[in-house]
Order: sequence, then C-alpha cells, then structure tokens
Amino acid sequence: METERRGANCLTSLEPLETFPDALREQTAAQLRLHAAWAEDRKRIVRALENSRDEKLMKRAERLGGCCQCPEIRRGENGKPSIRLNCCRDRMCPRCQRQRGANVMEKVESIVQKFAAARFVTLTLQHRDESLDEMRKRLARGFAKVRNEPGWKMRVKAGVWVIETTRNAKTQRWHVHLHLVIDGDYFPQKVLSKMWLTATGDSCVCDIRAIHDRRRVAKYIADYVAKPVDMGKWPADAICEFAAAMAGVRMVHTFGKAHGANLGTATPTEESKPSQFVIHAVVLRRLAADGNLKAQFAVTTLAATDRVLCESLGQRWERGFNAPRLVSDEDVAHALRVCEELERGILIDPPPRHEPTREELESEQLFPDRCV
Repeated sequence: METERRGANCLTSLEPLETFPDALREQTAAQLRLHAAWAEDRKRIVRALENSRDEKLMKRAERLGGCCQCPEIRRGENGKPSIRLNCCRDRMCPRCQRQRGANVMEKVESIVQKFAAARFVTLTLQHRDESLDEMRKRLARGFAKVRNEPGWKMRVKAGVWVIETTRNAKTQRWHVHLHLVIDGDYFPQKVLSKMWLTATGDSCVCDIRAIHDRRRVAKYIADYVAKPVDMGKWPADAICEFAAAMAGVRMVHTFGKAHGANLGTATPTEESKPSQFVIHAVVLRRLAADGNLKAQFAVTTLAATDRVLCESLGQRWERGFNAPRLVSDEDVAHALRVCEELERGILIDPPPRHEPTREELESEQLFPDRCV
C-alpha cells in the first residue's frame, strides 16, 4: 500500500504539474496568516495564472505566490516597530489590491472634498459579444471623445474616474463601466446621454446625480480599485483574460484641474515611511521555534503591538475579542534591541536552519500561537 501511495505522486511523463511549478507549494506562516482572509480566492487566481501556459501570466503567478513571503521587522523614526511586508503589489493579488484601495480612498476623498459642486456620473456601454480588451478600448475611446465635446468642457472643470469590470455568469459577457466624480456646473442627464451616444455610436445609458456624502463616494470608488466583483469565483479562462487585458491599464485617474494627483500608487502606506531594518520576521520566528528564549520574548512582545506585525510573525490576532495584552514602551524597545542582537549573531554564526515540512505548513503548527 505504501509503495502504491508513493507511486501515485511520481510523474512518469511530461505533465502540466511537471512543466509548471506550484507557486503556492511552500508558504511561510506569515503568508498563511496575512492571506488567510482571501486564501481561497488567492488560490484560485494563482492556479488559473500558472496553468494558463502564458509565460507572462505564469511569472505573475509566481510573484503572487511569493507575496509577503519574507516580511521585515523595522524600527520607525519614532522608535516604534513597523513591518515591511515585501508585497507582490500585483493587481491580481487580493491583499495588495485591498491595500491599494484603502490608499486610493484617502486620496480620492481629499480631492473630492475640494470640489465646489461634486457630482457622481456613471457611463455604460452597449453589450456586445466582444473580448474584455476590445470593450475596455471602446470605453476609453468613447470617454476621450466625450471629454472633447464643447458642452462637456463648458460644464466639467475637474474629476476622478475609475473603471468597474463585472462578468455575467449566465451570458458570460463582460460589462465595463466608467464611474466618475466631477466638479462643475449643472449637467442635465439628457444632454450627457446625447453626448455619450455621439461619442460611442451605440450607447446612451448614463447617470448623473449630486453627491451628499463625499466620503461614502470615495469608498465606493476605492471598492472598484480594491477588487473586481467576485473575481475569485470566475472560471480560470476569465481570470486569465482579465489579467491580460488589464495589465498596465490605469484603473483610476484624475482629469481637468485635478490632473496630477497620484492615485495609482502601489506602495503600501506602512512601507512608504522611513524606517531602519532590524530582522526578518521569518528568521525571528524560526529562532523562537528552535527554543531561543530571547527570540520567544521578542515574538510575544512585538506580536501584541499591531495586527499586521502579529500576523507577519505567524500569530493569530485576537485583540478584537479579548482584552489587549499590556506591553510597555520599554518592553517594545527592549524587544527591538534583542532582535538586533539576534540579527548580528546570525550574520556571524548562522544557527541550523529549520525548514518547515509540508505537514507543518498545512497544519499551521510550525510554531504555536503563543510563545512559552
């Protein structure tokens, strides 16, 4: 029986599993924690890309599989611990896109707050049996034409636009819309509809309304940046088509007097702040797992300070349900000094490396949730 079990895992011919490596085969405890909320969507997306037989998409699958693999514990300018996740920053990564959406929300809100008369506009396209790439280009051409209309220039002074992409599961058709927040004079819906029909040749459905809650609209726009609707539930071919069609395409941008504001930043907020490297989170966790008492103290202390830092160390964050563990600033400062000592010691005399087994990774028992 044991021989048969081994034989079942042995490839004797050139099969897809042999040709295309598994990007999710080895995941650190940090990755398991940091991507836990979107684990199934992430797995489906990575599997679709790596089995696409497209070299570019396969490279992106590898990059997604390595997202947050080796976070760095750092010391900020204020002396507090911070974390650099070393994200993949790929549009197809559920975690990175949500972080990007949070950044976009803050920036869109700051822009919209300056608008004198903000209005929300939606421009749609007539449905056709065409590829996502063709539909996206048709939308871009129509928007470029309508912005050159004298009536548009007279009424619209500035704005922010974002692309929304959905897919009808029954008809298997793509639907691409353009959502805008504009600033300017009163714009009758009938006039806008006529302009949009002239620009596209076949599409006249549009909507325009005044904005009363600008923060809510900023969040609404950021949601489209953060995650295409139900992408994790799309079939593999649709995921690959979206990845190829939207590669390098701006999903959100400004125009008019608002042009120049940087909305497409791919750098997470916590990684853009100046900081000093202390130690790799994976190294610290492995030292603690090997019985190093100093490392165990550092893990326990630092994991109580911040959720992302806690998950980067492979721990389960329970602060929202239980009373927070009281950790003084002195304890945190001492834990960072301990980490620096451990890092210097590793560079001089590296300890035996603890490589996690497949069973440890799958059971998430590489290191217990709480250090003792």
